[in-house]
Amino acid sequence: MRLRRLTLPLIFASALFLFYCGIKPDIPDLSADELMRMMNGETNLMVIDTRTQIEYARGRIPRSLFVPEEKFYALKLILPPAKETLLVFYCRGPG
Repeated sequence: MRLRRLTLPLIFASALFLFYCGIKPDIPDLSADELMRMMNGETNLMVIDTRTQIEYARGRIPRSLFVPEEKFYALKLILPPAKETLLVFYCRGPG
């Protein structure tokens, strides 16, 4: 039963990752200022850094979670239980 409850959020997160960090859909980019306002405000969000370990070590967004692409299968273990949580993926970009 627990696996079934995690399936939908994992599919949603995977779709966001593929679209946002790969193909450019109609999902708007978030500026650094907008993200900072959201992080300092009341917005319930989780920032997931999907870059390489070297890129992450060179600099990262405070409170971001490091989940490189090759470990993306483990994302289901850290997804927040609140369905209202906004997931922000920080990646290198397309290509």
